[in-house]
This record gives sequence, C-alpha cells and structure tokens, in this order.
Amino acid sequence: MARRILILSASVGAGHLRAAEALEAAFKELDPDADVQNVDVLTLTNAMFRRVYGQAYLDMVNMMPHVLGYFYDVLDRKPSPRAKSDGLRRLVQRMHLGKFLKFLNKQKWDVIVNTHFLPAEIIAGLTKKKKFDTPHFTTVTDFDSHRLWVNEPCDHYFTATEESAVNLQSWGVPADATTVTGIPIHPVFSRPRDRDECLAKHGLAGDRPIILQLSGGFGVGPIEKIYRAILDVEAPAGIDRRHGPQQDD
Repeated sequence: MARRILILSASVGAGHLRAAEALEAAFKELDPDADVQNVDVLTLTNAMFRRVYGQAYLDMVNMMPHVLGYFYDVLDRKPSPRAKSDGLRRLVQRMHLGKFLKFLNKQKWDVIVNTHFLPAEIIAGLTKKKKFDTPHFTTVTDFDSHRLWVNEPCDHYFTATEESAVNLQSWGVPADATTVTGIPIHPVFSRPRDRDECLAKHGLAGDRPIILQLSGGFGVGPIEKIYRAILDVEAPAGIDRRHGPQQDD
C-alpha cells in the first residue's frame, strides 16, 4: 500500500505554510505513489480561535511588536513547578481543536511532520497519554528554537541552525534527536535556471547588482520604511569602499 504522510502546519505567518508546501512537494517527488496531505490546523478550528491565534499575531507584529516580544520572552522561560499557564493554554487549545482531533483519528498515517508547534504540541500530548502512536517529527521553521517548539515525546527534530539545535538540547531534547537541515525550501529552487532568461522575464538588464527586499508572505513589519531606507543608501550596492567592486557569484 502507498505510504500515507501527513504534514501539519498553522497559518500564523506565511513561513510555516511555505515550509509545509516545500515538504509536500519534496515527498511527492521522492515517492510519487505516496498519499501526502498538507493541512493547516487552523482550518479545523472555529473562527474565534483562528482570529485569536492567527490574525492577532499579525496585528501585534504590525502594531504592538514590543508587546509581542514581551510575551515571546515570557513563554521562552522554564515554567515554575507551580505554574499553571502551560496547562491552561493546552486546555484552551483542546477546547477549540475538537475537529482537528477527530481528523487525526479518522484515518491511519504512516508518519506525521509538523512545521508549527501547535499541532506538534497536541500530538505529543496525545502520544504521552498513549492515545496516539503514529511516529511524528517536528521541523523547526524559525531560526531560533523557542521553548514552544519543544514538545515531548517527539521522534526527531530538524532545525535551521546549529544554535537552534543547541537551544532544543538546553530544554532537554537529546542531542541525537536533533538534526540541522536548514528550513525546507521548495524543490524548484534546486533546479538550475538560465540567468539571462530570468533577468529578461523581470525586465532587468543585469548590468548592476540586484537588491531583493523580503517582507514575508503576509507583508508584516515596516515594509515601506525599509524600502525608503534602501533608496536612501548612497554607496552603490555591491561596492566595498575599501576594496572596490565585489565579484558576483
């Protein structure tokens, strides 16, 4: 029978979703006969939870980044033995993720890969209670491994950097349960392309350095401010004032 692979993510920012899409494409290339499903868990919950968990995050990034940073730091600390915040948070999640739990148990999977910590936490909790036994892996799709990414038991973690792996280990994850792979990117980026054709497609001459400004799939942050700052740079791009022009790759 064809292998059944489930990829789980959450639409909290676009990066987690793009990584899930990259894994989906890669699995299908490696095993065309496999049944690969890619699911955004927030589509299996109610509108209120989606709003609070997904949209509220984007709103805070744009309007209250310092407040978001505060909560990020608080959640990145080891909870005291008497702390009840983690248990309360899991209870709230279970209350709003009933549809997701039914989906998980509706059919058997050979393996599950998480690109966001929300589904990873739910599955780890079910596994710990012996209510779920499918092997599951976590691909950390941030460059830093926040404590929320640590959800045991987990069969293996894949991280973007060595530092990220060390962070996981500082929270108790065994070193042999972490592998540094980088963040998944779509297989299309591994295929050589003709440079002149790419330049022509985008109306570029190619006679000078090209600056690509990234702003995330949802366009959060001070994008226009960064754009204006780039335009205000007087030194030619790609020029080191000490050594002259740098050779392009």
